[in-house]
Amino acid sequence: MTGPTLEKVARVTLLACAATLAAYGAVFLVQPAVLGGLVGLELTSPDAPVEIRAFYGGLELGLAAFLLACARNRSLVSAGLLFCALAFSFAGIARLLGVLQYGAAGPAHVIVAAVELSGAALSAWLRIRLGGAPAGARIETLA
Repeated sequence: MTGPTLEKVARVTLLACAATLAAYGAVFLVQPAVLGGLVGLELTSPDAPVEIRAFYGGLELGLAAFLLACARNRSLVSAGLLFCALAFSFAGIARLLGVLQYGAAGPAHVIVAAVELSGAALSAWLRIRLGGAPAGARIETLA
């Protein structure tokens, strides 16, 4: 793949991640109880939907906005890819550890973990192929 093609794939990857986060974020912002239905959580106090609305709604929308900004700004593409690689790899690994420890009611968590880890791997690969750090950035070492 050539440089311009890689950059286009990287931007599309960031847009796909942003769209996914925005879709989930919008649903949980408007209807926090949907999360409870998806994963079997019981919202037993007013604090539960407030937390879901804030973390799974607001935070995911904020992260989607960040990834959209990264996709639109060439100097931020690398940062967006790093975020996706780290965030989705940790989410996928944590999900698999949870399934190993607690089990799962069906295959959904394993499938989602596979998608998260695949997206993380693609993001890491793209970041490496595009040269890693943003243009002009320097990595300082601690002496």
